[in-house]
Amino acid sequence: NQTRSLQMKGKSLQYCVENINPEQVTAARELRGMTKKDLADRIGKSPSAITRIEKGELRPELDTLFSLSQVLQVDHSFFALPRSSTHYTDLVDCHFRSKRSTSLALKRMAKQQGERLFRLVSHFEKHGVSFLEEQVSQLTTSIQSPVDIEELAYQVRSTWGLGIGPIPDLMSLFESKGIRIFLLPEESGNVDAFSAWIHTTPCIFLYSGKPASRINFDLAHELGHLIFHQDTETGDNKTEREANRF
Repeated sequence: NQTRSLQMKGKSLQYCVENINPEQVTAARELRGMTKKDLADRIGKSPSAITRIEKGELRPELDTLFSLSQVLQVDHSFFALPRSSTHYTDLVDCHFRSKRSTSLALKRMAKQQGERLFRLVSHFEKHGVSFLEEQVSQLTTSIQSPVDIEELAYQVRSTWGLGIGPIPDLMSLFESKGIRIFLLPEESGNVDAFSAWIHTTPCIFLYSGKPASRINFDLAHELGHLIFHQDTETGDNKTEREANRF
C-alpha cells in the first residue's frame, strides 16, 4: 500500500509539472508574504529562476515542485489549478488603507488572502447559497470638492434611511446592503483594511484586531472608496483624504 501510494503521488506530481499554471506559483508565494529572493533562498534556486517559473518560461523539475509545495505550504495540486479560476482583481484596483511602512509584499499577501476568501463565498453562491444584492452602485458618483463629499454622505444616509445620528452597527448595515466583508488573518495587521469591486461585488477586507472605533472608521473609509473611487487609481493621497472626509 505504501509503494502504491508513493507511485500515485509521483504520478500526481508529474501531472502538476506538465500542467503547471505559473500564476499559481506567484499566488502561493504572495500568499506567504515572500519575495522571489525569499523563495529562491528557501528552495536553493536563484531569484531569476523563480522569475522564469512564474513567467512560464521554465518548467520546474519534480524535486523543485515538491520543494515549492513544502515551503509555500500548499498541496502540489494547487499549482495546476486552471488559469481561469485563479484571478479576480489586480493590486492596482484595491484601495489600501495601510501604514506607510507596509511593504508591497504584505499588500500582495493581503490581496491573495482576500481573493481566497472571495472564492470561498463564490463557491457557496454557485451551490445555491443566496446573498443580498448590493445597493452601493446606485450611489456611485464623482466628486469635485469637500462639499460634494458632505452632500454624498448625507445622500447615503438618506437613501439607506439612517437619519443623521450615530450608526450603531456599521458592519451589519454594510452586509445588509450587499457589501461582502471579509476578516483578514492576524499576519495582515499592518494592512489595516482595503476595498475593491470584484466583478460586480463591493468587497471590504478588514483586519479586526483593533478597537471598535477604528474598525468603524475603516469601514466608512472603505465605503467612500467603493462609492466614488471605483475607476480611480489607488494609492493617491488625494483619494485617501477624500475617503477620510467621507
